[in-house]
Amino acid sequence: MRVLVDGAWGFASSGRLDAAEVDRVAGLAVRIARASAMALRHRVQLDDRPSAIGRYETPLEEDSFALPMDAKIDLLLEADGRLNEVRVLRRHHGHARGQRRPCRSAAARARPGRLAEALH
Repeated sequence: MRVLVDGAWGFASSGRLDAAEVDRVAGLAVRIARASAMALRHRVQLDDRPSAIGRYETPLEEDSFALPMDAKIDLLLEADGRLNEVRVLRRHHGHARGQRRPCRSAAARARPGRLAEALH
């Protein structure tokens, strides 16, 4: 959710859509906007043009829900391995939801003592 309060933007989000959560996220976005307004050099001013209304859909090339869990885990581990190769990154974090079970991955075997956690 994005809000404009006192000339500053506030952003907040959630994965839940119930009424109480929408109220909580709206309040958080307003608090963030108010805090941002205290450090503003220039206030955001929207012009008088009417809002644009449109729709866009990304062409679906592969249904991610149809992919086997092992393929998703392999993709996450590959991305993690590539991020570890980039020297300018200090830290990175990957996240996926699912049932957790520990397993030894190629990345964990390459770095003895570290256990990679895969989702299955």
